[in-house]
Amino acid sequence: MENTPIISQTPQNEKELYLQIKELEKELQVRTKMKQWTNSVKYFDDFKTKKKTKFYLLELDTVLERLNISAFTKREEKEALLAYSNAEKKIYNRKEYDVVLVSADNIKDLKKAYPNYFLDTKDFLRYLENILNKY
Repeated sequence: MENTPIISQTPQNEKELYLQIKELEKELQVRTKMKQWTNSVKYFDDFKTKKKTKFYLLELDTVLERLNISAFTKREEKEALLAYSNAEKKIYNRKEYDVVLVSADNIKDLKKAYPNYFLDTKDFLRYLENILNKY
């Protein structure tokens, strides 16, 4: 798609590459997760807390299409780490879930520090669809 050479120019190797991408996408559920993270931004923008939040635990459930946000202050750092550890254990080997613990002084800083969770992924997903539909 970028008009750059593939490792080998043979059509067979190109097909293998596309099929590998297709297999990995299915295994990792890239489209589903990226769409859900993008959709979750709307909910995150509306998320308000009365305390001075430093840590955010984001738990994405792609099956139920739900984002759970837990907020922690600087004093609650140990609780945040424990909650993150427990969430990771709960979703171990379950690809339909994604968990991340992030730190920021406010929502604006959070978006700046972690743009991969807040950027519009439509272009990437459109290219991925083209790859997945080629073979």
